[in-house]
Amino acid sequence: MIFFGWNRPLLHAAADWLLAVENVAATPDLSEVILVVRGSRAGRRLLELLALKCAEQGMILVPPQIVTPAHLVRRLTLDLPDELEDASPLASALAWAEAIGRIGKMDRQKLLRRPGQEETEPSLRALLGLGRHLHKVWKDIGGAGLGFQDVIRVLGERFPHIADFEIPRWEVLEDLHRRAGKFLESHGLIDHTDLLIKRARVGELVAGKKVILIGVAEMPRVVREFLDRLPEPPVALIFAPESERAGFDAMGMLRPEHWEKRPADLEAGQIHPVERDRDQALRTVQIMQAWREAGVATNQMTLAVPDMKALPRLREALEAQQFRTRSAQGRPASDAPVFQLFRLVAQYLDHAPDEPPAYEAVAALARHPDLPGINAADWSALDQFATRHLPARFDPGSVEEASGEVLRIESVLERFIDLGPGKISPKDAAEWTLNFLIRIYGEREEQANSPEGRIAVQAFQLLRDVLAETKQGALPWAAQVRPADFLLIILDFLGEQPVPEPAADDAIQIVGWLELVEDDTPAVVVTSFYEGAIPESVSSDPFLPGSLRQALALADNAMRFARDAYALAAIMGSRAQGRGGLALIAPRFDSAENPVRPSRLLLAGLHAEALARRVWYLAGKRSPEPQLALTGGVGFSITEIEVRPKMERIRVTSLRDYLESPRKFYFAHVLRLRAEDDAVLELEGASVGTLIHEVLASFGANAAMRDSSDPEAIEIFVAGELARVVRERFGEWAQPAVEIQVEEVAKRLRGFARAQAALRREGWTIRDVEKGSRLECELVAEGDLGSVTLAGNIDRIDFHALERKWRIIDYKTSRRGKDPGPEHRRRNGEWKDFQLPLYLKLAAPHAQKEWGAELTPENCELTYFLLPEDEGGAKISKPLPAELIEEGGAKATETISKILRGEFMENPALDPNRNDPALLALCGQVGIGSSDAATATETGG
Repeated sequence: MIFFGWNRPLLHAAADWLLAVENVAATPDLSEVILVVRGSRAGRRLLELLALKCAEQGMILVPPQIVTPAHLVRRLTLDLPDELEDASPLASALAWAEAIGRIGKMDRQKLLRRPGQEETEPSLRALLGLGRHLHKVWKDIGGAGLGFQDVIRVLGERFPHIADFEIPRWEVLEDLHRRAGKFLESHGLIDHTDLLIKRARVGELVAGKKVILIGVAEMPRVVREFLDRLPEPPVALIFAPESERAGFDAMGMLRPEHWEKRPADLEAGQIHPVERDRDQALRTVQIMQAWREAGVATNQMTLAVPDMKALPRLREALEAQQFRTRSAQGRPASDAPVFQLFRLVAQYLDHAPDEPPAYEAVAALARHPDLPGINAADWSALDQFATRHLPARFDPGSVEEASGEVLRIESVLERFIDLGPGKISPKDAAEWTLNFLIRIYGEREEQANSPEGRIAVQAFQLLRDVLAETKQGALPWAAQVRPADFLLIILDFLGEQPVPEPAADDAIQIVGWLELVEDDTPAVVVTSFYEGAIPESVSSDPFLPGSLRQALALADNAMRFARDAYALAAIMGSRAQGRGGLALIAPRFDSAENPVRPSRLLLAGLHAEALARRVWYLAGKRSPEPQLALTGGVGFSITEIEVRPKMERIRVTSLRDYLESPRKFYFAHVLRLRAEDDAVLELEGASVGTLIHEVLASFGANAAMRDSSDPEAIEIFVAGELARVVRERFGEWAQPAVEIQVEEVAKRLRGFARAQAALRREGWTIRDVEKGSRLECELVAEGDLGSVTLAGNIDRIDFHALERKWRIIDYKTSRRGKDPGPEHRRRNGEWKDFQLPLYLKLAAPHAQKEWGAELTPENCELTYFLLPEDEGGAKISKPLPAELIEEGGAKATETISKILRGEFMENPALDPNRNDPALLALCGQVGIGSSDAATATETGG
């Protein structure tokens, strides 16, 4: 073993060592040398350093072969006789799934430890999920040079109390492994782990190669055993000082017991506790800004992100401050638009043959920009369709009044996705998928050098290859597959493939935590420094729990801790004594807002008071990080009011919004802005009221029923009308909550039937209802502002012939019935609604024209028909006091005059529970309220 120490970056020291004649006699001809490094990024950097150093010395480099431990065996052995092709992870998982599907019920119950339990036939995706997991179990066991019989032996020797039911499971696993291998063999394939074991144990060695391990501190046991076969033992270059010799074995691999006890010796200021994911991103920017101001170039900074879910926020925060970033690991292929489109297509097809597609799947697919024939106006129509009909499944033909845009969406989807959800052969599924790709993307050109173009091109290539293999029968698919399963399986496997981002010399490199050991940039920030991310935990496994992993000497949590403790020591040591900067950021909550514990590495080697102080420091709650100023422009400001042409028509009900907030009225009724979405899963308050209004309008318009005084007859009629309205509006596939809410509406209508029958017996008759009373009248404003058309729908007008009295009625479905007085005017005299006084103004000319009657505050009551949840509470409310009718009319005239003068600047606080977030934002009551970046910094956002 050769110890380099931490006074220089590992790869620089290794490059110098390799170019010294006393170490490698043939240097700079390294063609017979195989260098083993921990990752491909380290390999590329090492090759670059060798080339630069040779150029500086006027030498010509003959490059070495650089591999990772996983590829070393294949590089040092010849092909086996009749060697089969290495199976992809997808092929191996499919083979395991096929094997699981073919074993008997008894064996499957042993495998799942559910003896005697009835089970339905598992789906392909369920089988594949289990097959993928079992393939990983075999990779762990086989990679350690073990077999299933070794596990069975250890279970019998070390765990006799569970051997009776665990050993049969592992016997089934051994049988499944054999079956999966035969299934792969029938397709000319061999599992990667099986091939690795065969080559490592019996493969013929490639002669004349010198193997040098560079900073490789761990490797699979089967690879280590293979190295013992080499005629010349490998040279291990260890990135640690000689004083750490006790931490390594003869081949340079870590000894966990040493690193578990070694103090971390973190320096003051290297640990940065923060509260949440947002605070972590802001602290990262602050640290890197300080380094930049101190003269550190951007390309001399590296960001390590153990929790990849935190990456988007980190990149966003950095790029907002003009830091360019590049992820060395690349982006997953699943980010490509074509992958996202196919996932939506799969969700669209994922339904039973006798059911329509799920509405959510249709709504998402219709919004994908690559699907032709659908535009933004169609999306709006889809939102309105969802809000009105609350569909769980998309079947426009089963409801009344489906718009032309919605029907066009249905037609476009059926034209492009001309495939049913039933099972077909994998070859047919691949053929359809290829044709669909050509139809959507056949004429498109992608710029392969751009970040988005690069990921798009790579995604197309991945899809092309796997679809071609499927068509050729080269993958071990089941005989029949559901198209949705076929697409989702492919996307799940291919979507994990990384697509490198374009090179950027002036960017902060974003790497994985362990890659920092070989990284040579002086300034490093490590995020998500909490337990579970650093050290990464070996999650609980139903087949390989921690105790069994330890007994089998597989990589367990102790080994993970040792690996990360060594990495931290190397990262710190190589940047100590002024050689660089290191910041470890430890949030109290992860990116999913789950509370987390600080990493044990931050406590390593501490005792007594020092340990208590560190725990106290890490556990304390932190204040949110101050919001950084926006770079390159001002912050958000409240939207300015632009005077609009005079309003010629105002609805009665809209004046309530003006009384609440003139600014809200401006956006909602002058500009007529509204937010639309399709996230509604149940009838909201206004929708319940609309449903009841529609039923009662039909009742009032029926000449025979509206004069009935029989509560049972009325109840039967309104129940039938409710059923009709529900059937026409919601069709066959409404959201599950609708059925429950319709029953609640039926209870209110039963209360209406009782109260209505009593009103008829008292002598009240219905003279007009909402369906026939879309009323308008002219209202003269103050001064020279002229007049405006007042419009509104009155629910109902009743008449009492004996008393010669009229009654204007508005149906109210609030939980608790309220009288009109408090609903129109507050106790302090402020008006909050003019609805009923203005209804009298609307009804008066209508009554004069239709019945020759004059309606006045003296002969016309303005009331509510209260229909609360308690059906026994249905009744006519107290009338609006007569003295308020004239006052309300006068105040309404004042308010309309303000509207005509364009007085919309007043912006009182709105109730966030009763107002749409979009309106709140327009009114400047959510988001960043500052008018410039400096204020945003001072106020902390």
